[in-house]
Amino acid sequence: MLRHTALMSVLARLASFRGRVGRGDFWAIFLVTITVSIVLAVHPAAASSSAAIQVKRFLLAIIILQVISPIILASFTFRRLHDLDKPGWWAIPFLSALLSLALIWTQTGQSTLRSLAGTVALEPVTYLLTAISAGVVVSALYLLSSKGSPGPNKHGRAPGDFDLPYLLLAQDT
Repeated sequence: MLRHTALMSVLARLASFRGRVGRGDFWAIFLVTITVSIVLAVHPAAASSSAAIQVKRFLLAIIILQVISPIILASFTFRRLHDLDKPGWWAIPFLSALLSLALIWTQTGQSTLRSLAGTVALEPVTYLLTAISAGVVVSALYLLSSKGSPGPNKHGRAPGDFDLPYLLLAQDT
């Protein structure tokens, strides 16, 4: 029971939208989350329809990770903005732009590659949405790479760049 409680505490802290997170922790979680999402999305077993119990468990794990990953990414983006002494809602355009780019790529990815080769013309709206979304993402990544505000602010104490105890353990904020 103690292990279950400790695990739930760590998961709750990973998904918390309160407090601050340093650049190192943010980028580590960002890269792990994006990598896991990409690997799970393209893994051959993800498309399998076999009735084997192991495959069902694996698919369930994929679904759970695909649901948890965006929550953790949103949480860390909010907390990174808190470290910059900015409101967390600034993450909404960034996360919306990431989603927009993912949807554009999945819906028009092959067409985009063919259009670059000159065999298919895409709608100008697709190019415009891609350019706007890419601009928002680049701007947000620049902002999220900035140094946090020194010392404590209204969101809590200043974290270190790789401050694992602060990241995983519950504390007053």
